[in-house]
Amino acid sequence: MVMQPLKYPVVVVVLAGAWSFYPASAQNDLAAPSDGPVAVEVGPSISLPGERGWDLLYDNGPIVNSAGTGVGGRDESVLQNVTLGMSTLGFDSSVSSGWRIADDFSAASVDMHPFELYFYAYQTGAGPGNQTIDGINICIWKGEPGNGGVLHWGDCSTNVLADAEDAGILRVTEETSGTDDDRAVFRLMIDYFKKPHFSIHTYWMDIQIDGSLDEGPYTPPVTITGDCETGNAIQSFDNGATWVPAVDEATGCGQAIPFQIYGFFWIPVELTSFNATLNGTHATLQWTTVSETNNAGFEVQVQNGEDWEVLGFVDGDGTTTEAHAYSFDVGELAVGAHVFRLKQIDYDGAFEYSDELEVSVGTPGIHVLSDAYPNPFNPQSQFTLAVAHEQHVVAEMYNTLGQRVAVLFDGRVEANQTQYVTIDGAGLASGMYVVRVSGERFSDNLSVTLLK
Repeated sequence: MVMQPLKYPVVVVVLAGAWSFYPASAQNDLAAPSDGPVAVEVGPSISLPGERGWDLLYDNGPIVNSAGTGVGGRDESVLQNVTLGMSTLGFDSSVSSGWRIADDFSAASVDMHPFELYFYAYQTGAGPGNQTIDGINICIWKGEPGNGGVLHWGDCSTNVLADAEDAGILRVTEETSGTDDDRAVFRLMIDYFKKPHFSIHTYWMDIQIDGSLDEGPYTPPVTITGDCETGNAIQSFDNGATWVPAVDEATGCGQAIPFQIYGFFWIPVELTSFNATLNGTHATLQWTTVSETNNAGFEVQVQNGEDWEVLGFVDGDGTTTEAHAYSFDVGELAVGAHVFRLKQIDYDGAFEYSDELEVSVGTPGIHVLSDAYPNPFNPQSQFTLAVAHEQHVVAEMYNTLGQRVAVLFDGRVEANQTQYVTIDGAGLASGMYVVRVSGERFSDNLSVTLLK
């Protein structure tokens, strides 16, 4: 077999004892080998503010490490190619190449409610004010993509770019600081309104960017003065099918990509109790919360076979950090077990279910006989019967002349179990009837009306 030459050379990197094979910088933006002195003394890294007053929930790392030293007084993101021997200016994450880049973050203490996500990109040849970025797609994974992660938001192909603005940053090397304005960095904003919170977990931002120039778009790495190793981002060269570490190609140092999340911290509706108090065949469901955010209220549901039936709705208290108690009355429960749950609903439509609560209704006294429903009826109605002790029961139907017209039930009824009895008036004339139910220790009647 004749081996065909690869389109690009292959770099083999050893990371933690494992071999990783991936194409060399076919499109990653590499600096030329250093051949001169450092042009600027790189300063401390600085963070970038948000635009609309939201709180900064998470910052994955700085991109600026030399403030005001660039062409026109711009801030610079300086690749430390001389002092640290680094070479990667940016990672190709372009739609046209089918390459993606991803990095992780953790919602570690409380849930996050993001309203804006910011990423960064440049295209070589696009100077300050020359906006060429026209798209970004994003997947947010719960867990690492390609390694057990589950898609949390996004579809990895839809353009969700809300705005691309000149960030006032130039990506340069130590030797070209102050003279090179060929790589103007743009800040890309995503409006994030669907599924508006991150629960406590580790997530991965997986992005791909589109632009109008041939070179890039490239995602610059987190830039920290004096640090070669900045993170554990990963890169895909086959649209997310497989992933490898995103490293600086000259040093093999793991890299992070800069992004910020703005919004507010989410205080979940924290349910601390859910129980019931029984009074005969009536139940009062009770529950308490210790904190709520945007809580529209609670839908009370009861299990009905394979489905859940909505019994009612109890208004919530919006947003509060104080404890609140709620209750809901359920009447005329049949003897037997009933399963309830709460559906907590936010103002924006997001919802969560409580744990299920089982309530068992026993037979008060000797027996319980329900009313018939529907009544009047045509052609059928139904009633229920429960007894405190197992016994033989007969249910008979009589007309107004006292003549028995039907035997509705004749058999044994177990203790504290609901027995459903059907009244069939298909062969009867319209009028009033009496249903007599007799057991070993009781006798009871109910009236029904057949309308044809």
